[in-house]
Amino acid sequence: MYTFTAIAPTAARDLFIVQNVARVIDGLFKDQPAVQLLLSRQLGDDGHHALVARQRICAATGHEPLPEISKYVSEHWERAGDIPYRSLAGFLAFEFHYELYIVVKMQFMRRTSVVADDAMKTFAENHIRPDEAAHRKEIVNWWLTTLAQVNVPLRELVGEILEQDNLSQSNLNNFLAFEFSELWRIYGCDIDGIDVIYNKWRRELLGAAG
Repeated sequence: MYTFTAIAPTAARDLFIVQNVARVIDGLFKDQPAVQLLLSRQLGDDGHHALVARQRICAATGHEPLPEISKYVSEHWERAGDIPYRSLAGFLAFEFHYELYIVVKMQFMRRTSVVADDAMKTFAENHIRPDEAAHRKEIVNWWLTTLAQVNVPLRELVGEILEQDNLSQSNLNNFLAFEFSELWRIYGCDIDGIDVIYNKWRRELLGAAG
C-alpha cells in the first residue's frame, strides 16, 4: 500500500548517485575538467530529484525523512563497496546499474503503476524523465568517445568492465528482487516478466558497451 514515505528510497538512490559522482569528480577525474563538467549535470539533476522527494514527504506528512533517507543511502554503499570509485571500469559498472539498467524498472512503473501522488507524477513527467534522458545520453556519448580513444588493449578493458559489472550485479541481486516486489506491493505494478526483461536489457547494453 502506498504511503508518502515510500518516496524515501527513491530520494536515497538519487542521493547515493550524487555522493558517488562528487567523489569521482574529485578522485578518478580530478584532472579532467571536461568529464567533471559532464558529470556535474548528472550530479545536479539527481540532487534536485532527491531534494524534491524529501520536500514532498515533508509537505504531505509533516515528517522529516532524512533519517530514513540516510539509512537507505548507507545500505547502497554497503552493497556497492568501493566499486563505483575504484577504477574507470568500476565507475562504468556503477553508471550502468544506477542509470541504464534501471530504465526497465522505470518503464514498468510508468506503464503499469496506479498513480499514487499526482504532484510527484507531474514532477516526474516534467523534470525527472527529461533530466534523466539528457544526462544518460551525455554519459553514453562520453563512454563511446572514451572507448574509441583508450590506450590499453580493448579486450583487457572490456574484461575488467564485465568483471566489475558482474560483481555489482551479484551484490545487487537480492536488493533488486526486493525492489521489484515493492513495485507491485506499493504501486500496483504488473511485474510479470520484469526479471527476464531486466536481464535481457543488461546483456544488450553490455554488448553495446564493449
